[in-house]
Amino acid sequence: MKSDHMPGHDLVEVLADIACGRGEPEELTPKLRKAMLSFGSETPDNIACMTAIEVGDTDQHRGIKFTTHAVNFVDLAWALEETDLPAPIKEAFPDMTAQDWDAFTRTTTLLYCLFNPQVRSPREA
Repeated sequence: MKSDHMPGHDLVEVLADIACGRGEPEELTPKLRKAMLSFGSETPDNIACMTAIEVGDTDQHRGIKFTTHAVNFVDLAWALEETDLPAPIKEAFPDMTAQDWDAFTRTTTLLYCLFNPQVRSPREA
């Protein structure tokens, strides 16, 4: 995707569409995949990632989810908040504290809440 605007502009636009509930999953999924690959790169890992995700509905809400089952990323983020600082993360970042990990996981959850039009904060779930 060649563009004269800032890198990531198309990704920001499609994420805004998802966050605002504009468009249907069938339209948003290919836009999301294309924008993510344009922003990142078309490496085999990135391509595999994009085929594993979609915009869709689960029992709870519409948002970014896995293609193979109805697990919305916001639900996964909430579950991640319940985990302790993983050893591999602690090894990679020895100065990281449990409080730092909690801040990271809460920020992740809040960002995924943004991309679920029916959910604006964990309080509303």
